[in-house]
Amino acid sequence: RVWPRGQAVVPPPEHALTVPFVEGDLLLVGYDLIWLAEAGGPTLRTVLYWEPQTTLHQEYKVSLRLLRADGTALTWPSGEAVTADRFPLHQVTPTTTWLPAEPVRDVYDLAAPRQKVATATTLRVILYEAATLREVGAVELALPPPSLVPP
Repeated sequence: RVWPRGQAVVPPPEHALTVPFVEGDLLLVGYDLIWLAEAGGPTLRTVLYWEPQTTLHQEYKVSLRLLRADGTALTWPSGEAVTADRFPLHQVTPTTTWLPAEPVRDVYDLAAPRQKVATATTLRVILYEAATLREVGAVELALPPPSLVPP
C-alpha cells in the first residue's frame, strides 16, 4: 500500500532492534526474514524497517550478503557469491526524499542455491553511498533455521 506523504503506517517488525547507520541519521529499527519456496529454489524475503532521524543528503544502496557460520560468503555452484545490491524501495522513493521520523518498510528478495542454503547462517546488511560506494553502516542478522527453508 502507498500512504500519503508523511502519513505512512507500518506494521511492527518481527524482530525489533535499533542499529544506527549514517552516523545515527538513519536507524534500522527492525527486520523480518522469511524463506519462500520459489520455482528456481529458496528465496529469502528480507524486510528492513528504517527510520530517518533527519533529512538524508545522499542516495544510499543496500547490499545483502548470505554468509556461512565461518563468515565466508555462500556461493552459487559457479562460485559467485550470493549477494544483491539494490536501491531501497526499488528507487521509487530515493533516500534523499525520506521524511524524518517517518517509518520506511523496505522489501528485498534474495534467491539462494537449494543445495547450499542450509549452510547459510547469517545475512549481512550493508548500507553505502550510491555515488561513492562508501559504507555507512552494517549489521549481521541471524537467519531462520534451515528447517524453515521450503523444499
